[in-house]
Amino acid sequence: MKTYPTSARILIAEDVREEIGGKHTIVGVFSGDDIRFQRPKDLAKEARPTLGQLGTYALFTGGEGEYATKVELISPSGKIVNSAGPFSSHKTDAVNMIVSCTWAPIRFPENGRYKIRILVDDKEFTQEFSVIEIPSEDEQKAAATAA
Repeated sequence: MKTYPTSARILIAEDVREEIGGKHTIVGVFSGDDIRFQRPKDLAKEARPTLGQLGTYALFTGGEGEYATKVELISPSGKIVNSAGPFSSHKTDAVNMIVSCTWAPIRFPENGRYKIRILVDDKEFTQEFSVIEIPSEDEQKAAATAA
C-alpha cells in the first residue's frame, strides 16, 4: 500500500551532485535561510543578480511507494521561477528518499522570501529562504560618510 513521506529536510546550496554509489556532494550550503547579493559596480541598477547555479537536496523520511515528484522555485509574488520534473521517485520503508536538482544559471526576479516547493504526487513539502540585496562597498562608504 502506498503511503507518503512524513517529513523532509531540504538544503539549499550552490551545487548538488549525485556521485557513484548513491552519495551526494553538496557545495556552498546557504546558511541562515538567506542568499545575500552585493551588486557588482558594472551591473545596471534595474538588472537582477544571477547565481551561476542553485541546488536543492531533500531527504524524505517515512512512507513507501512510487511517486511523481516535482521541484519548483517560487518567487515572493507567487510565480514559478524554475522547475524540475515531474520525475519518478521510489521510496521503501527502510530507506530514505533523496530528491535533488540543480538549476543553472538562476536569476532572482525580485528581493524577498522565496520558496522551494517539492511535490510528491500532490503532497507538498517546502523550504523558504530570503534573497537580499546588500549595498555595494561604494554605497556603504557613501552612507557612512553621510552619517
